[in-house]
Amino acid sequence: MVRGCCFDFQEGPSVRVGEPPEPASYERTVFDGATMYVPRDLPDLPLEVRLQRFLGLRRLVVEGWRYF
Repeated sequence: MVRGCCFDFQEGPSVRVGEPPEPASYERTVFDGATMYVPRDLPDLPLEVRLQRFLGLRRLVVEGWRYF
């Protein structure tokens, strides 16, 4: 969460491969054979993690995040 003079802004979650630097701040979940670490302070929103391909490169992305 970023706090400014006029409003609060929470940046979107990111996706990366590997264990997070502070695993205690995350809830470990196994879904469809994949282990995921979800931040404990993540708002309860319907988010999806998808695999995108662009010019032969693959990356994980989070869809459904709304800035508030």
